[in-house]
Amino acid sequence: MLLNDKQQQQGLFLTLLLFAFFMPLFPRVATYIGALGILICLLNPKIYLRLKRRNILEILAFSTPLLVWIPALILGHSVGAKVETKVSLLLLPLVFYLIDQDIAAKSIQLFKSYFLGLCAAGLYCIGGATVSYFFHGSNNFFYSKLGSYIHIHPTYFSLYLIIAISFFMIAIRKNQLNQIERRIGWLATVFFSILIVLLSSRSQWVNYVLIVPVLLFPLLQDRIGSVKAAVLFIFAGLFFAFSVYMIPATNKRLMDLFSLNDTTEKVQVQNVRYQTWDASLELFKASPLVGVGVQNLQGEQLLMYEQLNYERPLREKYNAHNQYLDLLAGAGLIPLIFWLVCLFWQRPVNRNLQAYYFTALILFLLSFLTESMLETARGVMLFSFIMGLLMVSMKRKPYAI
Repeated sequence: MLLNDKQQQQGLFLTLLLFAFFMPLFPRVATYIGALGILICLLNPKIYLRLKRRNILEILAFSTPLLVWIPALILGHSVGAKVETKVSLLLLPLVFYLIDQDIAAKSIQLFKSYFLGLCAAGLYCIGGATVSYFFHGSNNFFYSKLGSYIHIHPTYFSLYLIIAISFFMIAIRKNQLNQIERRIGWLATVFFSILIVLLSSRSQWVNYVLIVPVLLFPLLQDRIGSVKAAVLFIFAGLFFAFSVYMIPATNKRLMDLFSLNDTTEKVQVQNVRYQTWDASLELFKASPLVGVGVQNLQGEQLLMYEQLNYERPLREKYNAHNQYLDLLAGAGLIPLIFWLVCLFWQRPVNRNLQAYYFTALILFLLSFLTESMLETARGVMLFSFIMGLLMVSMKRKPYAI
């Protein structure tokens, strides 16, 4: 035994703090730090005695999108890269279960580290865009160019930001922040909101409008009263819509959803996702219970794009851009239903974290409608960290924070 219990727990928690900070900023660094956390777990094997059979079953259920790939891997199909992408679905909840009983209190500290990491990521991107503008004359303040400085898709970056804003507001409601943390948090919330507009992810604009006002209104209502809060909300909503419409880059992203039919002169909604969804639905209909096989999914999708004459998805080799449809078409209905039931069927001991869990779950489920988030390392890492930590923490007795 190279480490005693106390040293192991301290080292493991430190690696998790660093992981939470670097995850939105430099995910590769976060991955190396996560590997260090696994190594620390191996230095004192007695730590695995903390695991109960129920814990193992919960971890396996949580990692269903990974487990459906294991048979293909065993049978020798070339799916190693896909399995590697999803492995944090299994490892992160496992590490959280190995933390001592006060993980529920420590989870708030981990979210604060995540929040600070996002602040650093946002400032890094804005700083990079500013330098490019003044020294190279290029405008990189919008959409994918803004996130390119940390190599993140704007949809994922926006979801990171919305989760941080939501958790901050829940923490205020539960009186889990001191005065300085609240002031920093409000400034960061304004900054994050500006970034969400500039990143121009249409699906995350919808998530922002659906979730943030619900959490923000009670805070304003308690502080300034219902009438003033309602007036402020109307003004804020109009300002948000005005900003999206008036900024040329964000306006273009909005208008790209629509096209004018020259024959009927009617405005139509268009999006390549409708084509990817249609193709994946056709694959699901062909084999609803067991799917076409996760190892065959990409090839079958490309064949379906060709059959339906969907040129852009075929050319760009798109996946379904819908996590539910990717799982349905690849593995069938049973794994999807099982996984969703496991995510919702939680019996929390610590109800202080219940609001965090279900807010994050709603945000992820909405995001899964327009992105196959668990097919990318960024998406898997975020989901595994946020949902895995909350799933484990809710089942521990609450400690003072």
